[in-house]
Parts: sequence; structure tokens; C-alpha cells
Amino acid sequence: MPPTNSKATGNSTLILGSDVMNIKYEVNVKDIDNVTTAQIQQQKKGENGPVVVTLIRFKDLTPTGPVDGLLAEGNITADKL
Repeated sequence: MPPTNSKATGNSTLILGSDVMNIKYEVNVKDIDNVTTAQIQQQKKGENGPVVVTLIRFKDLTPTGPVDGLLAEGNITADKL
């Protein structure tokens, strides 16, 4: 992604399931605006890379105004990777 002047921050928590076949995730953000997607990409530092899994994609409904708090949560199963 190209650099921006955004003041937005965020963090994610990923927890590997005991069966090692799924990952539980949460994405929390602060002061982010015009969110369209949240993804995990495989890349080298400072480079863009291919999307491994999409955590959330707003197709028809895009949040308006700044988003604070939980943006996405769910499970990633082995078949999605």
C-alpha cells in the first residue's frame, strides 16, 4: 500500500486453534475512515504482496465517518489459506 497521511491506528489479535486448523482473529482500529477491506498479505518488508486471506470486505455497505473499535472478527480455516 502507498503511504498516506492518515492518523489511523489499529491492531489485530490472531490465536491459533489447538487443532492447528483454524485461526481466530480480531481487528481493532481507531480513527480510520473510508474502510473498504482488511486483508493479510504475504510480502517482504516495504513491499506489497499477494493477499493470503481477506478478513473483511465491504461490498455494498461501506462505513461512513471514522471507525473506532472492533472492525472485524472471525475464524480463518485451513481451506481459506
